[in-house]
Amino acid sequence: MANEKTLILNNEQIDKTIRRMAYEIVERNYNEQHIVLAGIVQRGNAIMEMLSKEIEKISGNIKVESCEIHLNSPKPNNINIEVKPAIQQLEKKVLVIVDDVSNTGKALFYGMHPFIKENPLKIQTAVLVDRDHRTVPIKADYVGLSLSTTLQEHISVELGNTNAVYLS
Repeated sequence: MANEKTLILNNEQIDKTIRRMAYEIVERNYNEQHIVLAGIVQRGNAIMEMLSKEIEKISGNIKVESCEIHLNSPKPNNINIEVKPAIQQLEKKVLVIVDDVSNTGKALFYGMHPFIKENPLKIQTAVLVDRDHRTVPIKADYVGLSLSTTLQEHISVELGNTNAVYLS
């Protein structure tokens, strides 16, 4: 029973959730010309790519750029954080840091670090699932699903041919 998984979001629900989040991002940034989506590698990067495609579909005037944030998720402050590719002239662009699941908020918090000195126009955050077990003062601006869980429970996001989110 300890390894039992409960399906929280199926492929169709994830697609609808990503589409809704993309609309929210466009609505809150409709006057902007550039949005930079920065996905935390691995699964945050995949969510970022899905959001990027949806934003490009629904927005005619917003240019979407993307990059990857490479950090050690369990201990994000213990290594150098890399951004690939580097984004030029961030000061006139909206930055959205994207991850799959926000638990303590540390990955989003440390994921912002390399961008702060670039002085972006706005910094926002997006997560597919928010567990809300904060240990740092950060809150996701765009949330696909807010889920109350215990600290012992685990959320797994499986992305590939069929996407799914499970609680175990």
